Amino acid sequence: MIKHLALLNLIVLGTVVTITAQAQSTLNFFFSFTGNPAEYGQSSGTVTGEIFGLTDNATSSATDVVIDSFPSDINILGVSAPLDATTWDVQYENSFTVVSGEITSASFASYDAALAKQLGICGYSGGAYNYLELSPENEIWVGNLDGMSGVTFTPAPVPEPSSLALSALGGFGGFLMYRRRK
Repeated sequence: MIKHLALLNLIVLGTVVTITAQAQSTLNFFFSFTGNPAEYGQSSGTVTGEIFGLTDNATSSATDVVIDSFPSDINILGVSAPLDATTWDVQYENSFTVVSGEITSASFASYDAALAKQLGICGYSGGAYNYLELSPENEIWVGNLDGMSGVTFTPAPVPEPSSLALSALGGFGGFLMYRRRK
């Protein structure tokens, strides 16, 4: 019994340390921006998505920038969400600064030459452009020229290490009871 408790303590401690290290190493964010046709583009719809793998209190590149939804009136190509812009042909920019869990600076621009898809978040011209184009020959797009004030970043929830550790502890306890009955 004492061996089982010592082993259980080591497993729980290891789980908490591992989960805490993972939770602190990368952050994910939701983003959205709304088009302003009077300013840039032809659609007033909203683009939403997620940014993955940013480092807190540092400037880093996103591991993935995924578009979850976009206005149907710009979808001349007939593509469907989600779209991972980090897999497209060219990334002109991929830099995000996170300070205390908040994005304070962003610059992302990606282009897919084969399908003429483009996404920019605070891209080009000093970070002014937020846009999504899903059409060949720059036919139609949604966007604004408001830079950081024209895009909303919301931190994605991260499971608390203590909750995950308690789940692991419960699972291990169930395993011990199963073995004891055998």
